[in-house]
Amino acid sequence: MKKAKLIISIILLFWIQPVFAGDWHFPLGLTYISGFYDIVDIYEDNLEAEGYWVDTVEGAPLGISFHPYFQFSDKFAIGCGIGPLMYIDGDVVEFFALPFSLDGRYFFLKRPSTGLYLRAGVKEYFASGDYVEDSTPGFFGGLGLELLKNKKVNMGVELLVDYAEIEFEDLKNDSTKDIRPSPIIFSIFVIF
Repeated sequence: MKKAKLIISIILLFWIQPVFAGDWHFPLGLTYISGFYDIVDIYEDNLEAEGYWVDTVEGAPLGISFHPYFQFSDKFAIGCGIGPLMYIDGDVVEFFALPFSLDGRYFFLKRPSTGLYLRAGVKEYFASGDYVEDSTPGFFGGLGLELLKNKKVNMGVELLVDYAEIEFEDLKNDSTKDIRPSPIIFSIFVIF
């Protein structure tokens, strides 16, 4: 039910015409996923507990993120996001996670060519695959800097802290384990 409400909120954000005058911005970027190797470790441990000889589980700690937002004043914006996409694809196991988020932004330093902002919101991972039990939404927040704002296509960087979790089976310890896939998120993006 929580996931359905989040998806409906994201759809409404895009398709309901805001009553404010403002502009849409479409950041698309490459994101470093700091907790990705914690997920790789639980998969390796679980495979070993099932009797497989494991050299390494393949995957990369980078993903694509898309975080459009509607700026309705010089200071405030609301947005949503998809990503970074995470996956592990092996002969024996598979893992897929795609986070969705809703957020607000406050631009506390805005000049014609730059914008420094705080971004905070709620994120949930839609995760599936071997050993995935559940996911728990969590708060995220951090700082971002947009550059070249007076150009048609600009760019930016962002550093966030994310508290959303995914629960995995922990076969080695005969329990479950909560992992924050992205405790620290660093993104570089272009904005259309």
